[in-house]
Amino acid sequence: MDIVNSKNDGIPVVFLVGRMNPPTPGHIKLIKHLYEEGVSRNARIRVYLSRSHSSNKWSKPQQSRKITGLSTKKIDSSLTKPWVKNKSYENPLSPKDKKSLILQMLKNIGIVEFAAETWTDEYGDEILITDEVPNCNGIFFARKCAEELQPNLDLHYFVMGAELDDKERANREQFCINKSDDNRRANSAQSRSPVVSADNKIKCIFVERTEDESNPIASVSGSKVRLLAANMKNNDRIKEMYYGYLTDEQVEDMVRKIRKGLNMDMIKKDLASPRNNKRRKQSATRRKRTRTPELSTHTVKRGRGATRTTTIKTVKNLTS
Repeated sequence: MDIVNSKNDGIPVVFLVGRMNPPTPGHIKLIKHLYEEGVSRNARIRVYLSRSHSSNKWSKPQQSRKITGLSTKKIDSSLTKPWVKNKSYENPLSPKDKKSLILQMLKNIGIVEFAAETWTDEYGDEILITDEVPNCNGIFFARKCAEELQPNLDLHYFVMGAELDDKERANREQFCINKSDDNRRANSAQSRSPVVSADNKIKCIFVERTEDESNPIASVSGSKVRLLAANMKNNDRIKEMYYGYLTDEQVEDMVRKIRKGLNMDMIKKDLASPRNNKRRKQSATRRKRTRTPELSTHTVKRGRGATRTTTIKTVKNLTS
């Protein structure tokens, strides 16, 4: 449970809100920026993870129907290959799984101590929030939770990735005081939520989502990872994307959970992968070492001095 603070103690709150399903290296870049901002301001730091989980939205037919993959375009989708952004399939990981993956990545890049079971700020409070009480699910309620920590909105800092999509940008940035009202009103017709009153706006800190030449995978979206997990025959591409953030074994575990959360069959081991090539070679070597029949010729004597040449099978142990 998040801490509730009913009075203005002068401590800022730096927070972000996201689905992160699954968490990507780009999300970790955002969280790292959030943490640095929070430390520089001696602030309380919060990551409010949404609690949405696909299986909770499935109808009875969807529960019994296995899907075979995900479609990149809505127009090409079907019952067994839904659109990657279909609301019933865009949250395959549970909040607990997301929190665990974020902690693993933060440990692997040295932000969190390897033996730590949780991640806390300098005030000893949990940073990654998935609890149901109080309800901090989604931007609206997450802001309410931040207000419970610090009622003075002048001390709120909302960290978010700079949206490339105009519609989504208009929806998110309506909460920001450091954006043009004229620009917001021009886009408000496309926004899914009404324009926020000026009295309720807060300072926003934008982290660019453009390609980073030093780390080109940092901007890969959760949708892209879901597509790869659902459609690829092996996980090599995902392992490359998460290199340095997750071990190969951790990636394999993440993909299994994604596919389970999509109601898919588990991925079969790719016969072309280096690990399975090694196993095939070992198996072939063992077969060569087994007892193998050979052909040999023997002369068999018969009565009255007659002879017959017969070819028979003998067994030779090749391991000797």
